[in-house]
Amino acid sequence: MNQFLQVISPDVIIPLILAMVFGVFVGAIPGLTATMGVALIIPITYYMNPLAGLAMVLGVSFTAIFAGDIPATFLRIPGTPASGAATLDGFELSKKGKGSLALTLDLLCSSFGGLIGVFLLIMVAPPMAKFALKFTNFEYFWLGIFGLSMAAVLSKGNTIKGFVSAVIGVLISTIGIDVTTGYPRFTFGITELMDGVSFIPAMIGLFGLSEVLKRVQLG
Repeated sequence: MNQFLQVISPDVIIPLILAMVFGVFVGAIPGLTATMGVALIIPITYYMNPLAGLAMVLGVSFTAIFAGDIPATFLRIPGTPASGAATLDGFELSKKGKGSLALTLDLLCSSFGGLIGVFLLIMVAPPMAKFALKFTNFEYFWLGIFGLSMAAVLSKGNTIKGFVSAVIGVLISTIGIDVTTGYPRFTFGITELMDGVSFIPAMIGLFGLSEVLKRVQLG
């Protein structure tokens, strides 16, 4: 009972609410991810009660992931990588004037999914960690093949487009320094490409650039 009172005390609730507001701001801006928001708020938690600091980290992380659906729904530009799916159904609903309904569904599903995910993580995290330590190159290879095969599943009815997108994704992933030989691939002498193309700029550029071109064409 004493632990529950500590959780609902103002010293924890107020920082949690402030962190959630900050998380909405971070997630709603394309290019700012939940991980970045947590990284920005971590230094502040060093000077706080550990329980309040943990509440702030969780508040930023959960709300930023949800808030990424806001630009995904109304602009077709995902605020976070996890909001990629909202660029499809959510954006279509917003074009029909049902953007608020889409965000409400996103909020409810994110809340229930987060609670269920935390519960499952508590239950299965220890055995999953032991299982992950047994992964070798063979498992990683087949996991990569499984990820590529999802392109064929998601592009049902238009296999050529799915195949082309998968090939382009593989080509983009080869940019940067090879982890085995240390030789730069497809960098064209540009130092910034040495680290490769990260997932977040690729996602935002993919959806954002295509949407801008569509608007220019319609205009």
